[in-house]
Amino acid sequence: MRKTFILTGVLCLAGVSSSWAARSTVPQVPDSDFAAKWWLGRFDEKRALADAGDYPVVFLGDSITKGWETAGKEVWAANFAEGKYRALNCGFSGDRTEHVLWRLDHGQFGKLRPKAVVLMIGTNNTGHHPRTEETPIDTNAGVRAVVLKLRELYPETKVILHPILPRGKDVNDPNRLRDDIVNEKIACLADGKSVAWCDFNARLVAADGTLSTEMAKDLLHPGRRGYEVWAESVKPYLDWALPPDPAKANGACLILVSGGGYHNCCD
Repeated sequence: MRKTFILTGVLCLAGVSSSWAARSTVPQVPDSDFAAKWWLGRFDEKRALADAGDYPVVFLGDSITKGWETAGKEVWAANFAEGKYRALNCGFSGDRTEHVLWRLDHGQFGKLRPKAVVLMIGTNNTGHHPRTEETPIDTNAGVRAVVLKLRELYPETKVILHPILPRGKDVNDPNRLRDDIVNEKIACLADGKSVAWCDFNARLVAADGTLSTEMAKDLLHPGRRGYEVWAESVKPYLDWALPPDPAKANGACLILVSGGGYHNCCD
């Protein structure tokens, strides 16, 4: 299975390599007013924490990741505040792929060399720009650029890549449809060895694809229950990235399968 999986990833990457959009892949800060009010201050704060702390795990993303500090605060405290999964939250509201690239280029992790980065990004690329300005292929290219930047800067770090979470009430929501196309493409970025694909979207919606306000209070940002599902889903991947015996990590492959389970994709 491993050979088929990796080959699929290579083919998917080749399909987008010539279509990168400058908007998604050129590092930049948000609009000046937005950045000046709090964004650059948060960047400095998180970089200082990275320099001072020993965090095996970093969560990297937008407001959905930042939400671990609000709606998901209690879930974070129970799972990621200390111990084996001790994590630094580097989620910034409003971030798109280009903003994450700027942060990585400017030392967001400071001296820290995390063992795992949990990455979820892209919903603001599709949510902030009409499809005529940024196509799903462009957003895919932006996510790919972030993954490649992480692999360049932190070659020993495992990347746990999430899809864009479901948004809108049902499967016919235009943003949901657009994000589904992106997710199908970015799944190919995972090779099962240095980059793992952790897709728990099916656990957030009903059988017919309906998203409830219990899972996402505004049909975009998770509520407490949504963060509980996230924590439950990602921890097996963190176990993969943080093995008790580093030698056991060699050759380890993991991929989430339909229905919320997971298996070793090297089998």
